[in-house]
Amino acid sequence: RLVPVPNAVIEFAQADPNPFESQTKIRYFVRDDVRLSCYVFDRVGKRITTLSDLSTGEIIENRITKRGWYETVFKASEITSQGSYDVVFIAYPINDPGVELSRAIVKVQYVRNK
Repeated sequence: RLVPVPNAVIEFAQADPNPFESQTKIRYFVRDDVRLSCYVFDRVGKRITTLSDLSTGEIIENRITKRGWYETVFKASEITSQGSYDVVFIAYPINDPGVELSRAIVKVQYVRNK
């Protein structure tokens, strides 16, 4: 069940599985038409990668995204060490002057397979 968050553009974002060994799929819902970016940061705030839309393969960076459900995948091959990472969605609404910027952060945990 989704719980509305006032002035949120990314209303839902969840990683599965989490923690993960090889990859995790992030499913998210965009409430408005937006310019969307999706980055992964490590614990010290260094940007590791920019994720791609699962269905189209397009890089999610300042990408026009219509209202709806989407998925992306974060692969362990893109990082070198196990630990916590932040998947950060940044959305700039196109048709909603009342919202300047919306951000959602999904915390994921990479556990290296031993």
